[in-house]
Amino acid sequence: MIGRPWGPAPSPPPEPRPPRVPNRPAPRPGAARAPNLRLDTKMPGEQQAEEEEEEEMQEEMVLLVKGEEDEGEEKYEVVKLKIPVDNKEVPTEAPAQPVDPARPHACPDCGRAFARRSTLAKHSRTHTGERPFACTVCGRRFSQKSALTKHGRTHTGERPYECPECDKRFSAASNLRQHRRRHTGEKPYACPDCGRAFGGSSCLARHRRTHTGERPYACADCGTRFAQSSALAKHRRVHTGEKPYACPDCGRAFGGSSCLARHRRTHTGERPYACADCGTRFAQSSALAKHRRVHTGEKPYACPDCGRAFGGSSCLARHRRTHTGERPYACADCGTRFAQSSALAKHRRVHTGEKPYACPDCGRAFGGSSCLARHRRTHTGERPYPCAECGRRFRLSSHFIRHRRAHMRRRLFICAGCGRDFKLPAGASATTATERCPECEGS
Repeated sequence: MIGRPWGPAPSPPPEPRPPRVPNRPAPRPGAARAPNLRLDTKMPGEQQAEEEEEEEMQEEMVLLVKGEEDEGEEKYEVVKLKIPVDNKEVPTEAPAQPVDPARPHACPDCGRAFARRSTLAKHSRTHTGERPFACTVCGRRFSQKSALTKHGRTHTGERPYECPECDKRFSAASNLRQHRRRHTGEKPYACPDCGRAFGGSSCLARHRRTHTGERPYACADCGTRFAQSSALAKHRRVHTGEKPYACPDCGRAFGGSSCLARHRRTHTGERPYACADCGTRFAQSSALAKHRRVHTGEKPYACPDCGRAFGGSSCLARHRRTHTGERPYACADCGTRFAQSSALAKHRRVHTGEKPYACPDCGRAFGGSSCLARHRRTHTGERPYPCAECGRRFRLSSHFIRHRRAHMRRRLFICAGCGRDFKLPAGASATTATERCPECEGS
């Protein structure tokens, strides 16, 4: 028989050896037993009801312990080790380490991390919409103090950032950085759709709307939508009539800064746009683009009525009035209407008596540049209109046309006999268009 049958022990068992708990060193002989450990020799089925509540708060370990030998027989007893939960080591989760130790401050809304708590506070305003910084001049509010400082320069006109290449000045450092890329040619922002590169991220964002068709800016008055906020701001002035940009030279006001910039070139004479082929310079980029078609021969604007093509949209618009009969320009004095604004401007001089075109040779003044050009031929002797029939040359196109009709009149008569056209003899006249030629008359 290997051991005593299961059941309660008839006499107190000898003190068992301290159990070996895994990963713990065995206690030294004679060492005091831990006060929170209790040995229980009762079998699992003999637990008392009053201990059930206590056991719920304890963890149990069951060991089979070998006792002293009795008459050559080995004795074993079951020992249950009670470990109160209060004394157990409960592992806790280690705090989550940030992805980048250099940016320990993360936004709870979007997860973006920052190196400084103050930067996170600034960023949080993009979620809350808080704008604590107000402009003392116009009352506009901003979420960042730096944005208020930049805005304040629109009132003071301050431009502290100067380009070392061209001396042009800017109110913001970011504007200077973007401007400098014009000198260096750097274009770090590429469009993923067409590959076109840009010098600024905002330029790329605006360009991408040409692919997506997005128009996020809507007019509150008419509902018209725009791809650019600047286009909406300019459009809003159509409703308000606001013209905040005044010319310092003549006082004329404009609704957009670009319109003022173009206008000021009429005072300064500046022509910053040069043609790469012939060197001709222009005050407007649109004028250069139109001029370039003279070299390329491109005529992208076709008339839907007759198919005639033009190099500029304004030329097509003027041409189409020959089909529609539209005369949108009316004289305020006599009510005469014109298809072209230039024709109205010329006509107005009839009422005002203005003659802005003076001859440099004799000083005589004219109301139109074409009148001056015709007059100047009396000084130069130029006759630019030659007749292909007889070689005679004329100073005025009207004289040339009258002369050509003289040739045509002699060909208006067709011989009724042979069918050939013929010239009438000098001084002769015809009553019908089918006179007989001299050859047929003689036969």
